[in-house]
Amino acid sequence: MIYCLNCCTLNNEKEKICSSCSSSLEFCPKEKLKKEIILAERYKLITPLNKGGMGELYGALDLRLNSICAVKELYLSSITDEEKDYRLKRFKSEVEILAKLRHQSLPHVFDYFLENEKYYLVMDYIAGNDLEAILEKEGRPALKENRVIQWGVTLCDLLDYLHNNKPQIIYRDLKPANIMLRAKDNQLILIDFGTARIMAPHSKHQTAIGTVGYAPPEQYMGEPDSRSDIYALGATLYHLVTGTLPLLPFEFKPARKINSSVSAKLETVLAKALEKEAKNRYQTAVELKEDLLYIIPTETTGTSVPVIQLPPEKEEKWDLLGKIKRNILNSINKLRKEFYTNKMIKIFIMEDSSTQLSLYRNSIESSSDIEITGLASKVEELLEKIKISQEKPDIILMDITVNEENIKAITDIKNIDPSAKIVILSSTDLDRETVLSALKAGVTGYIIKKESHENIIEGIRKAYEGGSPIEAEVVTYLLDEFVNKTRVEKETVTGGFDGLELDEVDLFDLLIEFCLCEITGKMSVKSPFENGDIYVEEGEITHCVYGTLTKEEAFYQTVNWFTGKGRFYGGERPEKRTIYTPTDELLSEVIKRKEKFVQIRKVVKSPDDIFKVHLASSAIITLQADYMYILLFLDEKKTLLDIMKETGKTYFDIAQIIYELYSSGIVQRVG
Repeated sequence: MIYCLNCCTLNNEKEKICSSCSSSLEFCPKEKLKKEIILAERYKLITPLNKGGMGELYGALDLRLNSICAVKELYLSSITDEEKDYRLKRFKSEVEILAKLRHQSLPHVFDYFLENEKYYLVMDYIAGNDLEAILEKEGRPALKENRVIQWGVTLCDLLDYLHNNKPQIIYRDLKPANIMLRAKDNQLILIDFGTARIMAPHSKHQTAIGTVGYAPPEQYMGEPDSRSDIYALGATLYHLVTGTLPLLPFEFKPARKINSSVSAKLETVLAKALEKEAKNRYQTAVELKEDLLYIIPTETTGTSVPVIQLPPEKEEKWDLLGKIKRNILNSINKLRKEFYTNKMIKIFIMEDSSTQLSLYRNSIESSSDIEITGLASKVEELLEKIKISQEKPDIILMDITVNEENIKAITDIKNIDPSAKIVILSSTDLDRETVLSALKAGVTGYIIKKESHENIIEGIRKAYEGGSPIEAEVVTYLLDEFVNKTRVEKETVTGGFDGLELDEVDLFDLLIEFCLCEITGKMSVKSPFENGDIYVEEGEITHCVYGTLTKEEAFYQTVNWFTGKGRFYGGERPEKRTIYTPTDELLSEVIKRKEKFVQIRKVVKSPDDIFKVHLASSAIITLQADYMYILLFLDEKKTLLDIMKETGKTYFDIAQIIYELYSSGIVQRVG
């Protein structure tokens, strides 16, 4: 039987997907122990994972939390008292080190106990393969250079964290077999801290320990320092890109003599990392990282260029803050292009003509980023299918004649799914009043049918990205529609909710602290824009709700929560996890948006702000359709919150447009 890592359901050994949650079972632990063993009345051993000279590692089921973990047992039988003391000392050292460290590339230790005169350590279960196994499986005979360099950059970040810890930590046994590639997110995890040592002040001599081929000369003499780990990292990278280690310790042939595909620049970097004399090597992991980054080719030319770098953050309390900064710079330098994937845009089409439908399908199916998830020939059929659909489409494409009946249908769709992005396809015989009524009902875009369907494809993409694809013929109606609007009563959403004032406490500073402390709970927010929740589980952001939005899309809109109230509920967990993007990437994206919002808020200070159109009678203006669409709602009465409700757009999107219009002198603040 196989235990699912996601939900802990037992599955038949032949199954590849969990019968309960449909997760992959590729790296899940198989039940191999014939005898049931439960430790500390909590941890049920499932399968042996690895056996070493000092102990054995098991996959286990945490009966209390219903989750999979790893349990390490220390061997203490049939050995001398002196050897027993030595093993206990190393084991307790591993517990002490791991329990205090917090880094995305380190396992988390959460229990430690003695039972039946045996010592046990409980930590994260790392599902995946170690780099030695990956080299054996995929290396022909070596792995691709760029992939190995990216790993090297990650490991430099980790070594920098360890070496700048107080007190300093020297790992002493870096090698491919001790580095796991976690399957769920391709994150490198450094395991087995049994040889790591906390370097006490003024300590000089340490036990000679390490692995032949990876350990530098000074380590054999019992005098390792941070540069010893840099040597071991150099040997690890050398092994991965050449597929071999030297027959004699410390004698590395130039990498290109073994594998001619290795670049001259990487060969030079490895040679410096593997210098016998520690003083001739890279002196810090940051120095090695900078040279590795220099090797990575740019996306456009294939050549190497210097990239923007941050100075090492020696005093950072927690590495997530540094990783957020690095992620922002990496996105600028395009160093991690493999992490960017194009999400398919899901659309639902309503069209009563089979001929037209066939033409639309041909155009859409020829595009690589759009897929059709539903069809209807009548408005009634569309409403019924949208109502019962579990997964809502990104875009609803409606080929209709705009009349009162269809405008009512649009309103019904928005009631069912307020976040629906509806794009109308219509002929050129337009009626001004009905077109404006459709836009006011919540239509996102208005596209005129033409012989070529390229404008439809581009309109779908624009609507998906948050724009309003409105044809020039329709824009002319918007220019005249700036007066005599009906005011909508504003609702108060923050009354009666006791919590933190978000205009006094930065929500994302709080989130970073929650992740730092590996807290589990829910931050509930009531805001003038949208209410919602952010769930954090053991320091990872796992679920978010923002109005009707969920998943990553919801989290990125929480940048609007700079005012309102928030309350934290400890221990709360979501019914279902919806966010799998790494937490540092989520926070990086929001911080970039916040930086842009700082400028916008100099003009747009509050959702209660009211703006009006300010044009000279003889003014001639040329604006994007998105901007014209917002101008339609500026009547010297509606607040930005009112406009949000009527258009379905986010506060961030509207504020950005108002900022541009204000800067251009086209709108003014009222009052």
